[in-house]
Amino acid sequence: MQTIRRKKQDSLQTLKPLLLEFAQLVAGEGEEQAAQELEGIARLIPGSKASEKSTCVSQICARLQEAFEGEHELNAYLFRRDDFSQWSKQEDLYLSASKIWALCQRLGRGLEKTQK
Repeated sequence: MQTIRRKKQDSLQTLKPLLLEFAQLVAGEGEEQAAQELEGIARLIPGSKASEKSTCVSQICARLQEAFEGEHELNAYLFRRDDFSQWSKQEDLYLSASKIWALCQRLGRGLEKTQK
């Protein structure tokens, strides 16, 4: 098995559209403040030609962690339902939240390694 290493900038560029998509889904659930927070986090992500800065990544990770575990409690969307007999908006929310959380964790681990 071969491990494919991703660059931090690639992970950030993957994260941006996921955040915007999740913001739309969350807004559809009536969570307007959480959607605005997610859009604000997406705006922090530098463009593809910008050099990666650990302060930017650490701020993004901290704000995502706060959004998921803090005030907005977006981690509620990380729990899988047992009944997948019919695809619904809940599955879209789950998949979107899971992808974002996994990328946040990956970026956070990468940040810890560079700071040591």
